[in-house]
Amino acid sequence: LIVADGAGSARFSREGSRLATRTAKEMIKDSLTPDFWVILGPAIEKWKKDKDAQAEKIIQASLYKVLVHAAWEAKSRIKKEAQEHEARYLASYKKSEKFTARDYATTLIMTIAKKLAPGNWFIATFWVGDGGMGIYRDSAPEVFVQGVPDGGEYGGQTRFLTEDSTEVWPQDANMLIARRVRFDV
Repeated sequence: LIVADGAGSARFSREGSRLATRTAKEMIKDSLTPDFWVILGPAIEKWKKDKDAQAEKIIQASLYKVLVHAAWEAKSRIKKEAQEHEARYLASYKKSEKFTARDYATTLIMTIAKKLAPGNWFIATFWVGDGGMGIYRDSAPEVFVQGVPDGGEYGGQTRFLTEDSTEVWPQDANMLIARRVRFDV
């Protein structure tokens, strides 16, 4: 499941949202091979059984390779589109205009849902922005929110996939996982 919401203040945000969702979808689709689940399956079972810390690290590292890489590729694709747009504009109109990834600002929420056994699902989420994703359990009944919405000092402020800030893309993979990647069974 992939959702993106472009920034109303960004002139090409709809295109940014389209590029983000399509790029992320292709990356995730290519990554979630049967081999991926063969490797991840035992770690999920061990984590589900006793919240094993080593199993959790294996799951997080696997999700990093899939979800974070998909988000990074989506961000990179948007940046490339901005550069190509600038070149097309110059070629068409014979004048220069600067286009940046900020012109394509978008949020992005990606969720993987995999049925494990009757009544059991593996759910993993990565998100940037002010949206949300939650898991509703009939048996509880309650909703488990799968992340922390990004916000700013003022209402309506958020973070965007296309930002280069350390708030969105910290240089430490563990910080990025802790802030942006969630999973549950």
